[in-house]
Amino acid sequence: MQPGAGSFMEWTKQQRARDLLQRLPEPARRGWTFPRLVRLLQDLGLTRPRQYLEAGWWIPEEVRRDRARSDALYEKIQRAMADGRLPPRDAEYTWDDVERLVSLCGFTPEQLFAQLAYVYALTLGEEIFLETARRVAGADEGDPPGEA
Repeated sequence: MQPGAGSFMEWTKQQRARDLLQRLPEPARRGWTFPRLVRLLQDLGLTRPRQYLEAGWWIPEEVRRDRARSDALYEKIQRAMADGRLPPRDAEYTWDDVERLVSLCGFTPEQLFAQLAYVYALTLGEEIFLETARRVAGADEGDPPGEA
């Protein structure tokens, strides 16, 4: 964020999100895939894809603040729904639908993971986020398949 742009609280939250990510070991900061992200979301208590969508956590903060980019993505999503490439807005989405949506928007799993750090920054859930991310990343690193 540029000096003078946004509020002090926004700047503080962005700094805290960066700090949270830095507190994670390297394997937990890198290598995010969509299935790994879904595992993290589920371990954080988001069991239904709709919860993630309705919370708006799938939209990176920098996109939220860029009105033109946000509007362009809205139009792109509306066209995809009209063409049948995405379910209608009120449909019950699956994680595969969510993955198609975020891919259509050009968001990477690592961007979405960073957005989760932003969401949890400056909340009582910071430590829960960190512990869960470490556990999910550890499951990818050392556990035998099927036991993660």
